[in-house]
Amino acid sequence: MITIEEIKNDETKNLELKEMIPSNSIKYLKSVSAFSNSAGGKIIFGIADGTLYVVGIDGDIHKKIDAITNAISDLIIPDFLSQYFA
Repeated sequence: MITIEEIKNDETKNLELKEMIPSNSIKYLKSVSAFSNSAGGKIIFGIADGTLYVVGIDGDIHKKIDAITNAISDLIIPDFLSQYFA
């Protein structure tokens, strides 16, 4: 869980803010990979970097969550998700 105070402190080495979910998953998979090889981290979509304005996410959020999860499991090797959800 992340607090509003953590978000107000803007990006850190363990927190990345993205205004939208990029159509090219490589743009966030680099961060996922870096987080998985370090102390962990969080990416929050729907918050404008710099201004911290909450813009939200358009469309079917469940489909977008599935797409992000599939991109992580399909494109990052070794499959680090299996160690958490086995």
